[in-house]
Amino acid sequence: IIKAINQNLVIIRPNSGGYFYVNNNYITLDGLFLDAVNSNSGCMFIEFANHHVTVKNGTLANTLGTSGSSHGIIGGANNLLIQNNLFYNIDGAPPVGGFHDHAIYLNASDSIVEGNTFRDIPHGYAIHGYSGPSNSVVRRNRIYNILAAGARPIGFYNGSNNLVYDNLIYNCGAGIEFNNQTSSHAYHNSFYG
Repeated sequence: IIKAINQNLVIIRPNSGGYFYVNNNYITLDGLFLDAVNSNSGCMFIEFANHHVTVKNGTLANTLGTSGSSHGIIGGANNLLIQNNLFYNIDGAPPVGGFHDHAIYLNASDSIVEGNTFRDIPHGYAIHGYSGPSNSVVRRNRIYNILAAGARPIGFYNGSNNLVYDNLIYNCGAGIEFNNQTSSHAYHNSFYG
């Protein structure tokens, strides 16, 4: 467990380079502020072979990288818990041919994304489940200011048995999308603006 004594008083802001890199199983990161303002890519990369990683009570912000792919969190093999974090100003170079700056680029199955706040993501999704995540839950999140044409607050692609419920979504250009999903469901989500 890596935990800040006072939530968000530990600021991790690299001078340059890439992601905060997680390459361990059964690890908890609690109360950290990952500020990627000087990064050329994003906040956090969880190695695709890793599992049972928890990121909670933190802030992930300012992914102003020039790579055209600036994420808050990307990666993980399975069993991620992303809980009670603030994601904002997730924005890299304007994408070419799509949306590439997502707060969470979720490749992990058997994961939970809950209680987070996502705001001000001009070129991507708040939660983009891609490459087949299955058996994951997205619940009780607050998502706003996702305004790029065609971007979604939440999208799942190429997976199964995902649940999206009890989320508050406002001032967004679109809603929730399931594409090439089997037995995935969205219910009790609130939309306005």
